[in-house]
Amino acid sequence: MLTLCADRRFLGPREPSGFLLDLEWLAVEALHTDAGPPRLAEALTERRRASQG
Repeated sequence: MLTLCADRRFLGPREPSGFLLDLEWLAVEALHTDAGPPRLAEALTERRRASQG
């Protein structure tokens, strides 16, 4: 069993489904890359930027 929790300030304001998608992406990315919070924050920003345009 895997239990996840997150500070919504880290993920930013989004609709609930966006929040859950971001949380899932962060969990997978953290396990896959072993990156820490600063690198994950950068990667999430890059991911959001790419999805917008």
